[in-house]
Amino acid sequence: MNPPSFDDQEATLQPETAQNELHLMDYLAVVLQRWPIALGIFILVAVLTVLYTWTRTPRYTATSRLLLESRGVNLTAMRDAYDQGRLAQDDIMQTHIQLLTSPRVMEAVLQSGILSKAPDFLESRNPVQKLAKMVKASPAKAGYVLDVSVEHEDPELAAQIVNSVVESYLARNRERRLNISDGGIVELRKKAEEMRTRLAEQSTILQSFMESNRMVSFEDAQNIVVDRLKGLNKNLMAAEPVRMQAESRYLTARKVLEESAGGSAAVALESIPGVQESPRINSIKAELTRLQQQYSDIRDRFGKEHQQIKSLTSQIDALNTQLVLEAQGIVAGLKGKYEQALAEETMLREELERQEAEVLRFNDLSSRYNLLKQSRDSLQTTYNAIIQRIDELDVNQLSGQGDNITVESWAEVPQVPSWPSKKKMLLLGFFFGALLAIGFCFFLDYMDTTIKTESDVRTYIGQAILGGIPSAEDESGDESGNYDLYSVENPRSNFAEAFRTIRTALAFTSADSALRALAVTSVFPSEGKSLIAINLAIAYANVGKRTLIIDTDMRKPRLQHVFPGGEKQGIADLLAGDSRLDPASLVHPTSVENLFYLPAGTIPPNPVELLDSSRFDALLARLKSEFEMVILDAPPSLNMADAMILGKRTDGILLVARAFSTNKFAARQVAQKFQAARVRVLGVLLNNVDAPSEGYYSYYSHYSYYKYYQYGETPKRKEGLFSKLLGGSSSKAKSKSKSKGKSKSAPKADA
Repeated sequence: MNPPSFDDQEATLQPETAQNELHLMDYLAVVLQRWPIALGIFILVAVLTVLYTWTRTPRYTATSRLLLESRGVNLTAMRDAYDQGRLAQDDIMQTHIQLLTSPRVMEAVLQSGILSKAPDFLESRNPVQKLAKMVKASPAKAGYVLDVSVEHEDPELAAQIVNSVVESYLARNRERRLNISDGGIVELRKKAEEMRTRLAEQSTILQSFMESNRMVSFEDAQNIVVDRLKGLNKNLMAAEPVRMQAESRYLTARKVLEESAGGSAAVALESIPGVQESPRINSIKAELTRLQQQYSDIRDRFGKEHQQIKSLTSQIDALNTQLVLEAQGIVAGLKGKYEQALAEETMLREELERQEAEVLRFNDLSSRYNLLKQSRDSLQTTYNAIIQRIDELDVNQLSGQGDNITVESWAEVPQVPSWPSKKKMLLLGFFFGALLAIGFCFFLDYMDTTIKTESDVRTYIGQAILGGIPSAEDESGDESGNYDLYSVENPRSNFAEAFRTIRTALAFTSADSALRALAVTSVFPSEGKSLIAINLAIAYANVGKRTLIIDTDMRKPRLQHVFPGGEKQGIADLLAGDSRLDPASLVHPTSVENLFYLPAGTIPPNPVELLDSSRFDALLARLKSEFEMVILDAPPSLNMADAMILGKRTDGILLVARAFSTNKFAARQVAQKFQAARVRVLGVLLNNVDAPSEGYYSYYSHYSYYKYYQYGETPKRKEGLFSKLLGGSSSKAKSKSKSKGKSKSAPKADA
């Protein structure tokens, strides 16, 4: 097991590590670790649920069922007596639900006198509101059926209230329907006439708007304008490249023509666009070539003074003049094409601007048109709805009126209480009791800031865990003994085996060379660093190594109470500069073979300065040459620099954390201090791993192997928590139950 490098340590010192994925057993362990609290909460909630359920006065629910129809039955036609018509819509259903508990219906029920002797209504300040709260109207799961129910302690009164509510509502509904058919239709006709007048006015305004803008169809006119804009835009995009090409050809030809004025016209004019394609220019160039060849032959044969030379020169000049004139004509043609393309582009651009203005005008007209049309359509919709309603009422008057609510079943006196449902209440009580118990366990775990598991060590300290130290007190059963030399007195104990495992793990922390000196420190005092340093030294001495343990805790030395002979002088006196002292005279043998002890000596005022000195370096080098292993018991590290200094001068440092005691954030701060100081941390030792209960480590550690496979014993299956809850217990569990009540779990270790 090699320790992580400093870069690896820095990477692992994060609030969370990707390698520590939570397992289902992590959550189970949180509950098992505090199972007495969880069980107590669950039992308390269950008992309260039982008491509440069995002490409540039962209540009974009476229900009546109504069938809702969209129109009443025509009583004058036999065919319509069986025609229920179209079912009501959802909004009609909701309307009936609201009207069932209306004040007028509730007042009619109260006036019937059935509640005149009910004490809860006699004492109520607002009996109408109280009755409305009691009446529940709810749609059935299927169809347009409405259930009306009342819950009351008196079953007979509940049935009477429901039936009275249904009767009062039927009477109110019949009255409402008759009023609409007779008097309401007159108001509807007045409203229809008013709406017809407004609709005619709005239609006239819309028609005038269309005529003033010369539109037969506004949508078609708008489409034409938009399509024309798109066409102009497309033509402009096509005209721009044509104009650019014509402009380029013209400017190039003009530049060449200007430059050819001072040189050979025939050569310069070759680069004018269109010159090489001109038949006239090609014939002039051919004649010019022939005359130049003839001129060259005569000059070579007869000299420059020959009579034909002057004639040829005149002809050549005339041809060059014709060539220039032809080129000028081509340039003039290119200029004309360019000007034509420019004029077309300008015309298209101007037309496009006019069309864009027309589109903007149509957009303004569109908003006005839409407002007028929406107003006209809204009036038309309202007018159509009123006319349709008048027609329906007219037909309804001709066909006769009947109730559109049918009572499918009247309420009967209930025989079985509807509340409380004991089975349901118990199930809910057990469920919420378990939920509350588990939630409280997780809340306590969240509030607990101590290190409990190997996962906490890796997550918050960011170091590998070399092993866990079981509780010697739990293993021995003696709460008043001294456990500093427990591994010597009980070499086959789980406690001693844990240190042998740690000794083996330390052998693999350095691949290049063996460890010769290490320091043991903790985060806070009373976390067991001295006990671990002593027993780790014993583990090395037991394999034949000359081992020296030095008490470097010069603030509060403890080893002098374990090993005799160290009450006067020690390492503090050596480092203080007393030349009369010989280090060999201060090293005392112990009762353990191969184990020697160097005490702290006189408590100095400046222990940090003594340790951070060349004298200590020389002393440590001498001791390492005389002993095979040197173990330094260092002070706690949170607020003191002693351990950091010792870690820099040894092969590494061991950090001790006490399970369910060491604060995880303080431990992280110490680990960060070591990292910043480049101190090599060999690993973390988790002390007292089985402190509170077997909830955590019975799942997370392999130290339970020690109790399952001990020296000279027949392997026995460990009795689990659930077996104990069911009543079973081993003789060992019975003996442990005589202690103060602390939960004794099996010793644990990291693999």
